[in-house]
Amino acid sequence: RIQILFEVMISESLVVFTDHTWQLSSVAFNNNSTLLATTSWDRSIITYNINELKPKYIIKDAHSLPITCVQWMDHYLLTTSADKTISLWDSTCGKSIRTFSGHSGWVMSCEVEGSKFVTSSWDNTLAIWDIDHPQPVSILNGHMAGVWSCSILKNSKVVASASEDCTIRLWDQESGKSFATMAGGHNDAITTICWPANEFILASASVDSRIILWDTRTCKVLTKIDTNTDAPIKQVKKLLDNQIASIGGLCLKTWSIDGTTSLVETGCRTFPADLECITVSKEAVLHALGDVSAKSYLSLFSGVDDIYHNNLKNKLTQVLESQKEEGDRLPGIPVIRDEGNRSPRGNSSSCSDSGVDIGVPF
Repeated sequence: RIQILFEVMISESLVVFTDHTWQLSSVAFNNNSTLLATTSWDRSIITYNINELKPKYIIKDAHSLPITCVQWMDHYLLTTSADKTISLWDSTCGKSIRTFSGHSGWVMSCEVEGSKFVTSSWDNTLAIWDIDHPQPVSILNGHMAGVWSCSILKNSKVVASASEDCTIRLWDQESGKSFATMAGGHNDAITTICWPANEFILASASVDSRIILWDTRTCKVLTKIDTNTDAPIKQVKKLLDNQIASIGGLCLKTWSIDGTTSLVETGCRTFPADLECITVSKEAVLHALGDVSAKSYLSLFSGVDDIYHNNLKNKLTQVLESQKEEGDRLPGIPVIRDEGNRSPRGNSSSCSDSGVDIGVPF
């Protein structure tokens, strides 16, 4: 199901998909931005074909409890869940390949590097995994509370983690040891981190609505800014070097890093429901978001003017016109149900009706 969104200052909005039945938890483009994977608290995975602007397939009951994160690993998908597991999927057909177990709490996030990946969990740990082994290669201990997110510094062995304990830690993947801790900048749980430029600067955001830039050499705050969203910041994502995007409450904002001393807001737009997740394409042209009302959005940043993205906009218009004639429902979407991992919640998409204590960690 597709409908057009109003155009706004920060971007030219293309489509909103409404195929999930509960709030979105994660969105991710594949490497060449031709596919978009979305996950939700409804325990399903949907892969969208960007060129056709419609779902390629839907995996129902992918986990027994809400899915918290999705990441691409070449032609595979990795999903993490409140059921304490990570699953590997063949993205070409949506079939389950392997389940990874080793955490004792919600698995909150996942980051991929080559054939290995790192997860963070509400059990206060991170884990390093190899795609060929169902058990973790190593467990990283040090945080005093749940770990909301992790971020790998590309082409290095360094992992950063953000925790409910209001600290950020830097880890050596090979030794499994924490070699630096950043604390005292935020006054509430740190929910998200990213590397906006190089190994010397790390961006973090928090329930306190602030974004902080850290010097990883000294573990000191470089700059701190209040986003004025009056809501927790759910995610920060790198756009291009020295540019980041943040989501909090109804707001998507973009920021430019001026040297290492200031963070300048460069764009803002509001949505009808609180945003939960964001992803940005490799070229920082496309972005996708998900919200609490089960909608996912696909947009172009304003100022984009090239043949591929102009063709995409033209194709959108054609698809929308055909949908007006044929009706709201898209036919022929493969639905895959993992019969071995059904939820006692049944088909209900209401938390109050589920009858299951999913132990929400916030």
